[in-house]
Amino acid sequence: MTLADGVAVSLVAPRDMTLADGVAVSLVAPRDMTLARGLAHSPVALMAETLVRSVALLPLALRGMTLAGGVAHSPVASKGMTFAGGVAVSLVAPRGMTFARGVARSPVALMGKTLVRSVALLLLALRGLTLAGGVAVSLVAPRNMTLARGVARSPVALRGKTLVRSVALLPLALRGMTLAGGVALSPVASSAMTLVGGVALSPVASRGMILAGGVAVSLVASKDMTLAGGVAVSLVAPRGMTFAGGVAVSLVAPRGMTLAGGVAVSLVAPRGMTLAGGVAVSLVASRGMTLARGVARSPVALRGKTSVRSVTLLPLALRGMTLAGGVALSTVASRGMTFPPPPPPPPPPPPPPPPLPEA
Repeated sequence: MTLADGVAVSLVAPRDMTLADGVAVSLVAPRDMTLARGLAHSPVALMAETLVRSVALLPLALRGMTLAGGVAHSPVASKGMTFAGGVAVSLVAPRGMTFARGVARSPVALMGKTLVRSVALLLLALRGLTLAGGVAVSLVAPRNMTLARGVARSPVALRGKTLVRSVALLPLALRGMTLAGGVALSPVASSAMTLVGGVALSPVASRGMILAGGVAVSLVASKDMTLAGGVAVSLVAPRGMTFAGGVAVSLVAPRGMTLAGGVAVSLVAPRGMTLAGGVAVSLVASRGMTLARGVARSPVALRGKTSVRSVTLLPLALRGMTLAGGVALSTVASRGMTFPPPPPPPPPPPPPPPPLPEA
């Protein structure tokens, strides 16, 4: 992939990566890591801390998470959610959610509308969320949560609360987390994490990473990535994506979406959604899409391109997406989409006046 004034996501199984003034993500099981200008990532053992000052993206297969004052991405199987200064992504099959002052999500049936002021993405199978004065994300089956001054997270048992003043990300199956003046994330199998004035993330199987002036995240099987003035993330199975001055992300299986003035995303089984000044997400079985005020989605064929200027999210198995004026996610199996009709062509110029008769 190539990047331009934003974020680009490369596809399928890159093995190498180059970095330039932004974010680089190394792939599959790297065993060593080099750091430059701020970010350090430790491999599986999580003995080293990861710090980022900008944007970090986690591809699928990672069970930890990366955060950076802007965008956070949870890995594929995580059943919790990722949040970061504007973007929240919940996973798998949530059944009920309540929100306040930020992001609202309706569960699978999607009979209620989801509105957010920025960008929120709901993946499959989250079972509950509560929000207050910021972003709160409970894990797989958390039964209790307390929020204060931002985000409160309890681990799987949810017996003890974790509070952070900015952004916290909870990957799935996390059983404990420690936070310190920023964001702390413990991946699935990590037994210990340390945080220092920012963000500490330990991925699951990544053994090495390279960093340069931004954020580096190791992926699972991506084989190629190029970076330029932004962020590049390779996915697992996406077969087609186009980027233009921003980020394009396709989802897994939604077949229909409606968009209005923001971002629309379909969820697992919801059959209908309406959007208003924020983000709406419909999932799996939607078959058609209509777009209004900024975001257009084409299905897998990705024949129409759109672009965004702000935030990108990369779900797993994305195969195609188009973005416009915000963030839009098309899913894998979407079969049809409709876009606002193009403006009518300008009227033809008036014919020249007839020549004057000769005297």
